[in-house]
Amino acid sequence: MAQTFPLRHVSIRVPWHYTAWDGRVCALPHLNGSCLKLKRIAEDKDDSAEKAIAGKPLNEIPQEQWPCCVDERMTFMAPFEFTKTKNHPYNRDAEGSHGHFAPTQLRHPPFSAAAIPFSWMLVDSMESLGE
Repeated sequence: MAQTFPLRHVSIRVPWHYTAWDGRVCALPHLNGSCLKLKRIAEDKDDSAEKAIAGKPLNEIPQEQWPCCVDERMTFMAPFEFTKTKNHPYNRDAEGSHGHFAPTQLRHPPFSAAAIPFSWMLVDSMESLGE
């Protein structure tokens, strides 16, 4: 007897990118206004710093120079492996619920896509959102 499984999918939000999500910084980062729709990019975007590395592959740039859109998955499907130090987004202080999480090195294989669950996906959010 064949088993059937429920259909599942994952949605991953990625910012618009002029270089087709190939692991390069936008060719014209100062003109990419669509990425400003994402709060973390809008708050941290540095056009002059990004112009200096425009069009360069991320794996050829020191991590401290990476644009803020890396945290919003501009590396979606990049053809090379890279490692990024991440801090848990809910780790706001040592006494908080996620304060025990230390900065962690995450390896991203070639052609991968990082996925981050959003607050609306948390079990604790279901009751209030369901109403």
